[in-house]
Amino acid sequence: MVLCILNHHRQRIWVVANCKWIQKGGNSRNLTIAMMVPTLSTYTPEGREYCIALPASLQSNPPQPTDPEVTVVEKEAMVVFAATLGGFPDNVEEADRLRNKLESDSRGGEVDFTSYMRLGYQSPYVLKNRQTDIMFKRKPIK
Repeated sequence: MVLCILNHHRQRIWVVANCKWIQKGGNSRNLTIAMMVPTLSTYTPEGREYCIALPASLQSNPPQPTDPEVTVVEKEAMVVFAATLGGFPDNVEEADRLRNKLESDSRGGEVDFTSYMRLGYQSPYVLKNRQTDIMFKRKPIK
């Protein structure tokens, strides 16, 4: 478990997306955009938000989605508690495991347990040498 500052690999603009937006030109410029990594999924009691990073070339002027269910968002840097895993982890099981570690730690009161995040670094087609981070945000310092 580590405490780290997540700056999204210098990618500040993310797309809450579906594959239509990136692979089939479902955006204002009809661009087909290669699938980018990392991908960021945020899990809350209401459901999952799935985000992809936009390439550096589109960060300053991202194409706008034509699908009303897809939005362009700017993610701010955040401080997180993270566990780095290999293979194809069970996200729920690993989030529970990390939560238990954090709750038993003296810093457990600093953690926002209302949601957890999964940061994936490889395409689902990559079978070896995979890395996934399961993360909880640190609560804002008051």
